[in-house]
Amino acid sequence: MPAAQDTAMANFEAPRTRNRRCFLKRIAVLLSLCFLTIPSISAGEENWTWRDSSSVKVDGKTSMKSKDGFGSQLLITNDKDYLKKWKQPTGPFHLHTVKSALRDQPMFILIVFANPGVDKEGLCDISADFTVIDPHGKLYGDIKDKNCWQKMPPPPVGNIQLSKAAMRIVIRKEDASGKYLVNAIVKDHVKGTELKLSDYFDVA
Repeated sequence: MPAAQDTAMANFEAPRTRNRRCFLKRIAVLLSLCFLTIPSISAGEENWTWRDSSSVKVDGKTSMKSKDGFGSQLLITNDKDYLKKWKQPTGPFHLHTVKSALRDQPMFILIVFANPGVDKEGLCDISADFTVIDPHGKLYGDIKDKNCWQKMPPPPVGNIQLSKAAMRIVIRKEDASGKYLVNAIVKDHVKGTELKLSDYFDVA
C-alpha cells in the first residue's frame, strides 16, 4: 500500500519578505547548488510573476507558475525540520530540495505562494490537490481539496507564504524503481485562478 498522506500544519503567520529595492529576507533553497527564485515586486500586483535574483522572468518552469498576479511553486524535500525552520523569526529560510528518494525515508511535497486574492472580508481561499504517479503510470497517492490558506489574511504583496497543505511520501522497499511524477493543482478561489504544477523524483 503506498505510504502517502496529507500533513496537517499550523502557525504559518510569518511570511518571507522582500523590500522594494531587493531582498529583505532571502529564501535560499539548495537545489543542485541553485537557489529558489523569489518574486519581484517592481510591477503592479496583477502583473506579478516569478523572477530570479537578476529580475529575469522564470515563469516557464513546470514547478513554478503565476497567473493573474497569483504565484505558486511546488517543492520536494526530505528535510523533516522544514516547518521548524520556516517558523524561525529571523534569518533566511534554508530548504534542501531533492530529486531522488531513499526508501523508507519520508519526503514532503510543499507549496509556497504569493499575492493571493482576498474576498470582501479581506481573507484568502486557496486549496490544492496533490497526486503522485509511479514509474508505471499508476496512481501512487492523491490528496484532494486540502486547505492551503483559507479564511486567513494574505501575506503582503511580494511576500512568499508556505502553504498549510502538504503531502508526506514514503517509498517502501516493494515499490517500483524509476521516476515518480508529482502534480499539484493550486486553486485561488477568490481570483478564480488555477495553477497546475509538476515535478519529479527518482527512486533507485
